[in-house]
Amino acid sequence: MINIDKHFRWVSKIYFNTIFARLFFVLSIGIIVAEFSAIPTNIFLAIIVAGLSLSIFSTLRGKRLGEWIFIFSWSLFLFGSGGWMLRHKQMPDITDLSKSPHNYIVQLSTEPINKGTYYRAEAEIIYSPDSATQQLVGHNLLLNFYIDSLKQTPRLCDRYLINTRIVRPSNSGLGGFDYGKYLARNGFCGVSYVNENQFQYLSTESVLDFTQHLHSLRNKLISRFQSIGISDSSLAIISAITLGEKGLLPNEVKDSFSAAGVSHILVVSGMHVGFIFLLIMLLMRNFSQCYHWLIVILGLLILWSYAALTGLAPSVVRATFMFSMILIFRKLGEKYRVEHALFLSATILLLCNPNTLFDIGFQLSYLAVIGIVYFYPRFYKLIRICKSKIFIFVLQSIAVTISAQILTLPIIIYHFHQFPIYFILSNLFVTLFAPILFIGGIALLPISYIPYLNIVAGWTMNSIITIFEGIISFIVSLPFSTAKLYLSFPEVIFFYIAILCLINWIELRNQFAMRFKAPLLFTISIALFAIIVLFNNLYYSNKQVLLIPDTNPLIVNVFNSQHNLLFTNRSDYAIERLEYTWLKYSCKPPTVITDTTLTANCFYFNNESYLILRDNVFSYLQNNGQPLEIDNLIIDRGVYPSERLCTEFLHPKRVILTSGVWHGYLEKYKQLLYELSIPYHIISEKGSIIISK
Repeated sequence: MINIDKHFRWVSKIYFNTIFARLFFVLSIGIIVAEFSAIPTNIFLAIIVAGLSLSIFSTLRGKRLGEWIFIFSWSLFLFGSGGWMLRHKQMPDITDLSKSPHNYIVQLSTEPINKGTYYRAEAEIIYSPDSATQQLVGHNLLLNFYIDSLKQTPRLCDRYLINTRIVRPSNSGLGGFDYGKYLARNGFCGVSYVNENQFQYLSTESVLDFTQHLHSLRNKLISRFQSIGISDSSLAIISAITLGEKGLLPNEVKDSFSAAGVSHILVVSGMHVGFIFLLIMLLMRNFSQCYHWLIVILGLLILWSYAALTGLAPSVVRATFMFSMILIFRKLGEKYRVEHALFLSATILLLCNPNTLFDIGFQLSYLAVIGIVYFYPRFYKLIRICKSKIFIFVLQSIAVTISAQILTLPIIIYHFHQFPIYFILSNLFVTLFAPILFIGGIALLPISYIPYLNIVAGWTMNSIITIFEGIISFIVSLPFSTAKLYLSFPEVIFFYIAILCLINWIELRNQFAMRFKAPLLFTISIALFAIIVLFNNLYYSNKQVLLIPDTNPLIVNVFNSQHNLLFTNRSDYAIERLEYTWLKYSCKPPTVITDTTLTANCFYFNNESYLILRDNVFSYLQNNGQPLEIDNLIIDRGVYPSERLCTEFLHPKRVILTSGVWHGYLEKYKQLLYELSIPYHIISEKGSIIISK
């Protein structure tokens, strides 16, 4: 038997010295494997048991071997735990349930938000009489009430009996942001829209849980902003900056701030929590030593209360945890390491919800802080030689912005497909306006109760927000303000490998490594990245693609590297949905055709014919009474599945049934096309069709 105390002490030098980083990475690998593999859940449970068993066995071995077994056993345990937890957090499959309406009793868990034609609220499914839908009880959904069907405005904690379909949005086969998967990972089983015939008001529950109390409090605080004359986009911006309420933000504001590279100001994060931390530190300086523990406890309560009020988003939890650690360690006089708090907070978030790992906000928040922690001190060494305080302040703001962008840039391009060219300029204005908007917004809440002064304060804040919003809009309107870019997943991976090789080059002190090994690895990684980019461009440039996304209204897109033909009756909507795909294939802007410009419901692209049928009304040209030969028959709403259609009138080589086809016709179409040996694709079952040639 070995000495357990020495055993753990030696292990701490090589494993627990960076325990939080190792915890995070091993846990993350388990989560990723569970997400992207078909390994049964029981295998992850077996790995957990094996890890625990090995950890006990390690205490019976010799020192060196036992310590390595101990490290390996805990790595197994964390890996298995990550995979097992993710599998138990995954949403049930509702593909079959979404085909027809079912009865549910739901309770609104957030205050409904007016979205123009409907009210949107989060709701919890608390009961379902149908055994097939029992698996959804206890899960949340996004419930939308059409305004013209409401007799009274829905409120927090209202209970309704609804009869509707719950649908999980698909990603339309277009890549980019997958809204359905985003909802599932955030605890929502799907989305539902109800009109006056599909819901019945039951009651309003008076007992609120903790989360609902926070929602109610947040709404009351927002109403204080409204009471002093702040409204429209100004209300949305100040509510997002101070209270983390993003539901009020118009799409135009989101797009404008994103294009300028300052959307982070609309998300409560380290910058916002840092302002509160600075106020707490000022209190500690102005009170004697005997009151410091009281201020630390009060500060922790304030920090975590604010984090809870803003919804406990990953960026808020990370920042609050870090500043809490700083408060405690400063009082204890211990040395504080940002890296420990950073990875510990990330590990805690993953243990609470493994799906957080795939949240874009989580990824950007932690990568930005890691970039600032690592790169900013190196920039600061160059900055501090300046003599002018104003110039130093400007350079520090630029250094922080660039440090954060270095590691977040690949993720931003991968998810949002754009890069703000003037992000340094726009972030300089954020540095100036952020403390004014945040501290001013917090101060407005008590001032709103003071007559006359509240009106002046409200007008002043409105003016400041309007000026700030105008500056951001002006920057976005500048020529070449945004670059549209595309990065594939392998390109993102090699981009980060190149960054890691560069960091390794910076850190190494050995002369041989500095001169040969490190720069060689960096050059190889850059070369591999360039080869992948070149390969992708060559691969996609030789493709002809037929793309019909799972959307309503119907969109049909056929393109190659030279031409791009788009059928749609809503061009703005279609272009917004397909822009990412055209970036991927390096396409030219589309030539748009509509119902009115089609000839006999038919169009041609690269010697292939495409016929669109809908509403049982179509015209075509017959050649001596022979059926019309069609390469691609696209059937939309209102077309009855008749054998004569594909024998006497048309001879299609391929049939595509869009999401507009009534689900009652699908089985008849399947049987008919199977008997005629015609290949077919059903959008509502298999998702969007993308045929590359």
